[in-house]
Amino acid sequence: MTSKLTRERLQEIAEDGFLKHGESKELARMALAEKASEPVILYRERNPYNGLTTGWQVLTENE
Repeated sequence: MTSKLTRERLQEIAEDGFLKHGESKELARMALAEKASEPVILYRERNPYNGLTTGWQVLTENE
């Protein structure tokens, strides 16, 4: 789902607090989607011999 709210519009809402028709539902959907998503942390592994990147690794929850 692509948001119809631009960064500029979100800034306006943050500053004045006024919403246009339908924006409250879209903001609620965006907030719910954010809460449902899991954070992904990537780190780059480097080869100690030549310093080249050898790949991207995903950290597990306990790392």
